[in-house]
Amino acid sequence: MHQTPGLYHFSPLIISNWLLNCSKCFHRLTIPVSQCDNGHIVCSTCSPKLRNKCWCSLPISSKHCKAIENLMLSIEISCPNAEHGCRVKISYIGNRKHEDECIYVLCYCPILGCGFAATSEVLSNHFSRKHRNSQIKFNYGHSFIVSLKSNDQAIVLQEENDGKLFILNNSTILLGNAVYICCIGPNSSESEYSYDILARSQTCKLKLQSFVKNVQQFTLATLPSELLVIPVGSSEPLKLEICISYITPMMEISINMPGKIKIIPLRVKISDTIVNVKKKFFTRKGSQYTNNV
Repeated sequence: MHQTPGLYHFSPLIISNWLLNCSKCFHRLTIPVSQCDNGHIVCSTCSPKLRNKCWCSLPISSKHCKAIENLMLSIEISCPNAEHGCRVKISYIGNRKHEDECIYVLCYCPILGCGFAATSEVLSNHFSRKHRNSQIKFNYGHSFIVSLKSNDQAIVLQEENDGKLFILNNSTILLGNAVYICCIGPNSSESEYSYDILARSQTCKLKLQSFVKNVQQFTLATLPSELLVIPVGSSEPLKLEICISYITPMMEISINMPGKIKIIPLRVKISDTIVNVKKKFFTRKGSQYTNNV
């Protein structure tokens, strides 16, 4: 077989994970990689902690181990969410941006005791089928009323058209009740949704306008910096007027069906490819996407 001078062609190669682990902390190596006179390699985190002296007592060279670094730079691995549908290959040394924002990251059902986990799109379909009486339906851009008891920890909100799941969180604090909204979905550097919460009483009106942050699992974690505090002594149940708006544009696809036309709304981003739009379309239909369509 003809080979271009200077280039080498290899068959797929399997490398044991431990071969590229730090000999001190046993975690994945990070660049720069250092090496002691005995051949032990250590990561960029452990090297300064060891003060140029390996755990085996021999000195660590000030020169980087370029052979290992070049090997690490040349290796591509599957995204951690490959088994859930992601086909992106990432560098062995890490692509944190992709891993942090991968749309195939597992999201967990907010119903206590359910335990179902899947991508956000599949989770929405699961919730509609299995927990159809456990949520409040709403439409983007339209206000709706939620009755909230002071001891309610969470109320699930589901958008009528795209099935997106939101959580109205309620925490009891010293001053009263702290409420805010989050969305179950992959992390995103920019919020796709904004929301208003309005609480009225006979003597005052409280309002919060904020952006929705994504979470993969509902937990009673640290409260966000932006929330609405409803003072102790407010009448129960609390009547909250909520409006959730979608920031990113939506497109509608019309399907001719016997006797009617079905309209399927899709959320579309500027970064979406035609393949991504097709996958979203077939997920909304509940069908399997193939490259032949």
